[in-house]
This record gives sequence, structure tokens and C-alpha cells, in this order.
Amino acid sequence: MKFFALLLMAFFKKISQGFITSICSHEKKSISFLAETSIYDGISEQIKVAMKEKKTEKLSALRNIRAAFLKETKAENSSGDSLSDDKCQIILRKLSKMRQESIDMYKKGGRMEMALKEQLELDLISSYLPKLADESTIEKWVDETISSISAKGPSDMGKVMGKIMASHKNEMDGKMVQKIVSEKLKNLE
Repeated sequence: MKFFALLLMAFFKKISQGFITSICSHEKKSISFLAETSIYDGISEQIKVAMKEKKTEKLSALRNIRAAFLKETKAENSSGDSLSDDKCQIILRKLSKMRQESIDMYKKGGRMEMALKEQLELDLISSYLPKLADESTIEKWVDETISSISAKGPSDMGKVMGKIMASHKNEMDGKMVQKIVSEKLKNLE
């Protein structure tokens, strides 16, 4: 049974790579206009392109993103019909985390086809997000923050996390930062 699950995962991975390649080949063409427009407008434009090209999976994922943007716009009670790129990135990060959690749950439950669908959506969402800092860069920022506030041990974790997240929030993964800060502060004792 385990062999069958692994074989099925390999099959879906191969299929998804072809799907992702077809999405990415078009994304390369569309990235040039994304640099000139906001993320919000870029998603709207990509919905139109996906409709014309009849890419249903991509269209579904883009509509989910757009729905999250519209929900936030209504929550703000703003008179405008757009969001800043910073707010869009925050929403996309939340959607990305939700997709990753769904993938993990589907894999635990043996639902590989649903995990694949979520992975495709995660890849599309990730294409609109800036790349996060790697572990070595985060360690450097953590070391600088620890020395700047003169942290002495794990009791200073809140201070370190607060300062580093304030200065680099959208540039790194919070869970990775928490793990690194925790390890470094334990070593200070």
C-alpha cells in the first residue's frame, strides 16, 4: 500500500511539473507588466488571461486570491477598489500558510490528488511573493538584534522577536526566526 502511495505521488508530481511549467512559461511573459502594476491589478489581469486561455486550475486559484483581496478591501471599508502591495503580500502569505497546512493534512490523510491541487495553488501564490531570506541571512539579523539589545537569555525572546520582526517582517519566515532566536538565546545562558 505504501508503495502504491509513493508511486501515485511520483505520478502526480510529474503531472504537476508539466502544469507548473505551462503556468510559468506564461508567467514569464506576464512578469514584465507585474513590475509596472500593483499585485492587486496584476491578479485581475491574470484572471482575464487565464479565462482567455481556458486554464481552469489557474483561474480557480487566481479567483481564490482575488476573493481574499476583496474580503480585505471590504473589511477595511475603503472607498477605493485596490489594496497596497504590502497588504496584498500579507494576504498572500496567509494564503500560502493555509495551503501548506492543507497539503500536510491531505498527505496525512492519504488524499494525494487534493494535496496536488493545493500544491499547484501554493506554487501560483508563491510566484507573486518576493523570495524570503535564507537561514544564514536570518542568523546574521538575529545576531545583530541580540547584540543591539544586549539579550542575556531566553527571557529576552520577546524583545528580540519584536525588534527583528519589526525590521524584517516581510523578508523572512516567522517560524524559522523563532527557532533560530530560541537556539541562540539558549546558547547565551
